[in-house]
Amino acid sequence: MKKIQLKFITITVLFSSFSTLLFTGLLMWLVIPTGQTGNPYFLGLHRHSWGDIHLFFSVIFALGTFIHIYLSWNQTIMMAKKYFGDHSKYFIAMGLSFLPLTIIAWLFKLITD
Repeated sequence: MKKIQLKFITITVLFSSFSTLLFTGLLMWLVIPTGQTGNPYFLGLHRHSWGDIHLFFSVIFALGTFIHIYLSWNQTIMMAKKYFGDHSKYFIAMGLSFLPLTIIAWLFKLITD
């Protein structure tokens, strides 16, 4: 499979998973009530089931993001050098420093639940 096809599939997966994350997040925030008040069901699914769907698509989104970064790494380096010049190394290091922190926070959340 060509790299451009992989990028297209990755971007499609990212868009689909982000759209689902947006929908489920807004649904749990604005539509489905929390606590003991109201009906915790929407379209036949409990609030916790919507939360599980949200978590599943967040994992898909995170994996798609890593694949997207990998496939676009050379372009990212070139653009950083173009816009940040000598400071591009610091910009890239700052951006990449959030990846391990995100993974650690996500693993901690999975372990504690």
